Amino acid sequence: MGRPTKTGYPFLVGRPDAGQYTYHRKLSARVEQLVFGEVEMPWAADARVLAGGPVVKISLKTGDLKTARERWAVVHPQVEALVQLAYVRVGAARTSATKLRALNGLTTEEIRRLAGQARHDVLAADDLTWDASATSPLATVIGDVIERTGRPAAREDLERAAQLSEARLLTSLLQQRKAAVFDRRANESERDVPPGLLAELLAAGAKAQPGALSKELTALLLDDPIYAYPIPSDVDALLADNGVALARGNPDRTALALATLRAKVDAFRVVEARFNGDATETPERPERLTPPPAPPEPVKRISDMRARWVKLFEPGQKQIDDNRLYVDRFIEMFGDLPASEVTRPMIREYRDTVATCARNMPRAVRAMTFKEQLAWSADRPNEKKLSRRTVNRKGIGSMSACMHAAILDEIRADNPCSKQDLPLRKSDKVVRLPYSLEDLIKIFGTRIYTEEQKRWVGGAGEAAFWMPLIALFAGARLEEIGQLLCSDIRIEEGIHFFDLMDLPDEDEDEHDDDDRHVKKLKTTDARRRVPIHPQLVDLGFLDYAAAMRAHGKRSLFPNLKEYRGRMTHNWSKWWARHTDLFVTASPSKVFHSLRHKFVDRMRNQKLNRDVLKAIVGHSNGDTTDQYGESISVVSRYEELVKLTYPGLDLSHVKANYRYR
Repeated sequence: MGRPTKTGYPFLVGRPDAGQYTYHRKLSARVEQLVFGEVEMPWAADARVLAGGPVVKISLKTGDLKTARERWAVVHPQVEALVQLAYVRVGAARTSATKLRALNGLTTEEIRRLAGQARHDVLAADDLTWDASATSPLATVIGDVIERTGRPAAREDLERAAQLSEARLLTSLLQQRKAAVFDRRANESERDVPPGLLAELLAAGAKAQPGALSKELTALLLDDPIYAYPIPSDVDALLADNGVALARGNPDRTALALATLRAKVDAFRVVEARFNGDATETPERPERLTPPPAPPEPVKRISDMRARWVKLFEPGQKQIDDNRLYVDRFIEMFGDLPASEVTRPMIREYRDTVATCARNMPRAVRAMTFKEQLAWSADRPNEKKLSRRTVNRKGIGSMSACMHAAILDEIRADNPCSKQDLPLRKSDKVVRLPYSLEDLIKIFGTRIYTEEQKRWVGGAGEAAFWMPLIALFAGARLEEIGQLLCSDIRIEEGIHFFDLMDLPDEDEDEHDDDDRHVKKLKTTDARRRVPIHPQLVDLGFLDYAAAMRAHGKRSLFPNLKEYRGRMTHNWSKWWARHTDLFVTASPSKVFHSLRHKFVDRMRNQKLNRDVLKAIVGHSNGDTTDQYGESISVVSRYEELVKLTYPGLDLSHVKANYRYR
């Protein structure tokens, strides 16, 4: 039972700042995470949901003290019941998790330690309270009886009884040498409180403070059948908390009961002294008779592994967002399971469910739950569903990322997502064709290249001019080009080269399904050096790069704006619109087709394959550069200068290009 506040009611606090009353109750660390449930409040539209925490704080939504007391009478019994249930959970968990060691008896030192623990617990509980007046634990019983009988005339009895401290009750018992009563009280675990015991306690309290309890109120307490409830045993609780048990009737139980009584009386005297300004601190709790069991390892759930994956691999924002979307869908289906409990059948069921979701949904539908999105999709059979490629790469791939993090943290040994991809059909496979000569002539025949300073806003200024040319003569990927800094244009042995980040092809399956999530948008140890083709130099690229440095620009293409971790997300959409309008609307021809054209020309001209791999960033190219020179910049340049595009005339590009 907590201490009463200035309002006369425990945990009922007035808030001067808000002008309202609040039910404010601090909880013991032992039970704070186990106090959960709903508290019904007739004056509020919704019940207050308690979900664990160190403090229960419930606004009573009134500034009137009388109304606040009436609402307190509704809230307090419900909270008290949840708190008591939490203590039951603690006891049940302790009993089920710990096998108690039976004792034949207790030594004097063991009794002293147990009593010291009881004293510590009283003082530690006092540390959690926050008001300056004590109350008896009987005040809870008294208050509940008054509220249930609806007898406001007994309010004065309650307020007087609230001043009766447990210290005085226990002191009275000790002075009367009522050890048998105390031990009887302590040994009543799992049994009803006998009416005689409650009568003895009330009598002892009345003797300690005459007139505190009226005869009428005492009769109400003794006659009310609701208080025939099990009470916890102090002795049993102490022994169980120490991992031991002592048989009923053992004489050492009486000795422990008396020692505990004396220790608690002493503790309450300290508490009373604290009220008067004494600064006595709570001592350390004596050690348990049996070492406490090691706390169980915290359960690592799917959501924990998602956060762990982000921390381990530092993916781009787009990857994080995609991962969250698809993992949340799995969690909606199966719950936020421990990572070790995710099974292959679950992954298959999830995969097949995701495959029924519509590809394009209105914004309002995207804000719905996954279940609602599936229902919306089912009602529209003509809507295109997610491609198998998307289901594999984003659906299963997102879960695979979490499972891989769990493997790295030794939470599980296998990845249930391995080899679970839907087989791709011909219609599912993305076919990327190189641009033809006619396509290239159209690309470099648009107004970007035929009119001085003609640029589209979506093309990000000079990025629209140079990025297609760099892709065509360096074979670089779109995002690799978009991320270029002025400092990435370097020179070695008289040869200018791009110091490129080596990024994965977004539309190529170069990696196994078990490590798809390991790829990062941008790595610091996967760089490659690509010589700058003489054609780019002739068109003025080095002059452009020098101008960017002179203007103090860090990025080579400063008008590109990052979106979800990618510099070229929006630019690629502009390119699609631009080429659909002026070049070709074929879905097989995208910006990446320039890279395909570069590779095809290098192969058709029978240029060195190892050099080609080093330049485009495929296996056995620059991976050895971290440990030693395999293919020098000079060797790469000597092969790259042989690259030509017969039939492609860019003389007009040079004639019309001016950058200021």
